[in-house]
Amino acid sequence: MKTFITKVLHKILSATNKLTIRAEGDKRALVSYVKFPFEPFNFKFFFDISHNRYLCSYVMCKVLKQLGYTVDLYDYQDTNINYNVDYALFIGHNINFSLIANKLPSSCKKIILTTGSSPMYDNQVLAKRELAVQQLKNTDDSFYEPIKNTEWAKKNFSAADYAFMIGNDTIRQTWPPIPKENVYFYNNLTNVTFQKKFNRTNNFLYLSSTGQLRRGLDIILEIFKDRKEKIYICGPYKEAAFLKHFSHELTSCPNIILKGFVDQTSADFASIIDDCTFGILPSVSEGQSGSVLTFISHGLLPVITPETGFVDIDKYGFSINRVDIPTITEVVSEAVKTSDSELAVKRENLYVEGSQFTTVHFQQTFTNFIKDITK
Repeated sequence: MKTFITKVLHKILSATNKLTIRAEGDKRALVSYVKFPFEPFNFKFFFDISHNRYLCSYVMCKVLKQLGYTVDLYDYQDTNINYNVDYALFIGHNINFSLIANKLPSSCKKIILTTGSSPMYDNQVLAKRELAVQQLKNTDDSFYEPIKNTEWAKKNFSAADYAFMIGNDTIRQTWPPIPKENVYFYNNLTNVTFQKKFNRTNNFLYLSSTGQLRRGLDIILEIFKDRKEKIYICGPYKEAAFLKHFSHELTSCPNIILKGFVDQTSADFASIIDDCTFGILPSVSEGQSGSVLTFISHGLLPVITPETGFVDIDKYGFSINRVDIPTITEVVSEAVKTSDSELAVKRENLYVEGSQFTTVHFQQTFTNFIKDITK
């Protein structure tokens, strides 16, 4: 029933031009991101089921209201906006940011909201990854679709006064230059309860959305076909090129367990978590990976790249500093060989790290950001 209601709410929201969240006073803010059901229809289950960008949008609008801004919230793909309103703030996202920003007065503070790496960087690193797997499999088959339109990124950063940017400095460096003092970082957020793990199995979970080349599934399969530890493959792994060129790894290795999509609220997912000690994601381009946040919230020690958007990784996990088979093989072996006492320290650090990804933390980060740029 909750899933059905959530789908209905999304349909209603998509048919709505804008949402206005009213506050006392005459300050106005324009937010171009994603629409959500506001009070009294902002059911917790809507945010539990939906992508966490809806929770992010909700918290930002809630903060702006608390700071005295009446907010007009549009979908980020919508350019049918009333430009006659005297907006003091504009927060926008993705391809239409500069188009909207350039129609607003110079007195309006313009903030670009980023949720990933830049499209130029994305194309560059994925071209290198594709060449590596093509050489490995002796094929010229394509493993990804390049982003065709990337010019909007430069236009966006040219039009922005500030960047509210997910992730870390590795992610910042993928974008066009903007004064560093005008870049404010935020962490991904979740409203789940963070868990501690105490058992040890040395098994791994690979969890991803679409785009398996980006997330390094090819390398995962190459490594684990020769290892004894189990690895669960959760997510849409059935991409044509992978099914064609990694058929042996996907069908004939008993330790590589193919699950596909798994409901993260299900008993099946809970049993997978219980059987794993580590989560692995050797991604070359993210903002701040939701999959890694799932690892952290469920107590799995992350084996990840800095490109996933996290900092101080070795404090609570294992950092992959080069995305290739020898390096990741070495890091996987290091994780498995970690002593129980070292593992316990990392797990405790991981649980503490979880506080950086709560709704409360994001709300405070965004509040401080708005106060800082408007003081």
